[in-house]
Amino acid sequence: MGEIARVQLEAKGAEIDWIDLRDHDLPLCQDKDTKLHPEAQALRKRIAAADGILLCAPVYNYGLNAAAKNLTELTGLAWKEQVVAMAVAAGGQRSGMAPMGFANSLMLDFRCLIVPRFAYLWRGSFDEMGEPDEAGMERIQLLSDELFRIAHAMKASSTRER
Repeated sequence: MGEIARVQLEAKGAEIDWIDLRDHDLPLCQDKDTKLHPEAQALRKRIAAADGILLCAPVYNYGLNAAAKNLTELTGLAWKEQVVAMAVAAGGQRSGMAPMGFANSLMLDFRCLIVPRFAYLWRGSFDEMGEPDEAGMERIQLLSDELFRIAHAMKASSTRER
């Protein structure tokens, strides 16, 4: 889903700073010392520099996975006032509200502007090759379009205010 959104956003002219957590050796956030980990500090800078963030994560037990939560704990204030969109995948059809707890945390803790559209795909949204079906592709496209539109508008607005 993330790769598809990346291609869609690049087609609109967005500059992408791709972060795949599988490429980073992050510690579990346990205390303030883990936030000083070099990988966490590097990701904090990259997240803070973003105009918009598309978070792609799997759903486990009706919530976003622990890796997504750990990332926000380790990078903390880098999320402050960011535009955030979410694309999530789950095994079943009934976890559509799964991103809401995470979204609420981002809104309340960091005053993020959450794109009011999620791309939610479940096992039945993918073909035998693991590619999203037509409806899934449309949801990812709509999410990419909204993220680009809102992030672009917010950047233009903040530039005018300076």
